[in-house]
Amino acid sequence: MPSKAAPPTTDPEPLADAPVYRRWLHRFSFVVLTATFALVAIGGHVTSTESGMAVPDGWFTFGWWSLFAPPSEWWHEFGTFWEHTHRLQGNVVGMLTIAMAVWLWRTQKARPVLRWSGVLMLVLVCIQGALGAFRVDFNEIAIAFIHGINGQIILCLWVLVAAALSRPWVERVAALRRDRPGQAPRRLRWFTLAMLAALFVQLTLGAAVRHYKADKSLPDFPLHYSQVLPPMSQDALDEAYLAYHAERFGLTIEEATAAGWSNRSPRNNTVVVPVWKVHLQFAHRVWAYTLLIAGITLVVMTLRSRLDQRLLLTPALLLLSLFVLQVSLGAITVMTETDVFAATMHQATGALLIATATWLAVRVHLAGYRPTHGPESAEASRPQPAYTPADAPPPRTTPTPA
Repeated sequence: MPSKAAPPTTDPEPLADAPVYRRWLHRFSFVVLTATFALVAIGGHVTSTESGMAVPDGWFTFGWWSLFAPPSEWWHEFGTFWEHTHRLQGNVVGMLTIAMAVWLWRTQKARPVLRWSGVLMLVLVCIQGALGAFRVDFNEIAIAFIHGINGQIILCLWVLVAAALSRPWVERVAALRRDRPGQAPRRLRWFTLAMLAALFVQLTLGAAVRHYKADKSLPDFPLHYSQVLPPMSQDALDEAYLAYHAERFGLTIEEATAAGWSNRSPRNNTVVVPVWKVHLQFAHRVWAYTLLIAGITLVVMTLRSRLDQRLLLTPALLLLSLFVLQVSLGAITVMTETDVFAATMHQATGALLIATATWLAVRVHLAGYRPTHGPESAEASRPQPAYTPADAPPPRTTPTPA
């Protein structure tokens, strides 16, 4: 009896170990992402209102564990309300992160990097909570500066986790394992990564401006003490400071000097606005203009590319809108002399801008990969046989007419 040996397979790496798109896990990642953004926004409001020290103990709220502190301890005052609300939201994010880490560990055995990312996020969230407590206990501005930057890094990492759980990312893995490595243009891919790096530079400058109180060092916009370039030395700044405020109130320089106006405190003759704060704020502004131009260029390049626009249109247009909104909010913050609401919106929009840039960078890297199953989703994909069994019925053929 002839042997029915099967021919060798043409697919040396079946997709049995390919990741599976999990809809509810993906949706839960958006819950964690939204809660983290709310935490960053509330933290920005705490900084804008200078309420960070309203609750004097870092690890507790007036002797209570923050999660169980009665409203009578914190509800009645503006500062304690926002600082304690920030701590409550931090507890919410912490519990959501624990749930997310466990869920990733149990379901992502085929993706070790994503599995361990849940552990990494839990460690970072714990470090963030400790930084917040130490900032209060030691009343240290440098810790507050690091605390603010680390919060937005965590937000961007949650964007990456949510993207890795999305259907396009799962389809990308399937495409790679089927040897279909379509790829976006290298220049565009590097541009998105450079944009992210530039945004983190701006984040650092903005955090320094807020925490070191350099927001009012340049009181006018778009000029700088009525000049195109700001004063570069302390003596030049003292003269420009006196001239600007004298002109603002309709006085001559002699009248302002006689009235005792100067860039020196009348109590101890210390400098009111040091020149390094002016330089810090000026660097923040110039980098914002640069980012606006670069952001417009990136969006135009993305929309003109031959990549899958279904993946790119929404994040690209949202990024462009946020760039325009962020620059506008920065101008409003200066012209309103750091209005609390405007400053908070400026900080929150900056966080949303970095998160959207991360989203766009991920989508650009994925857009070169087309869905591998046609109308069928990655969730329903199953390994297909790579050959026709020998005992299968022969295919039907249409007889050729004589």
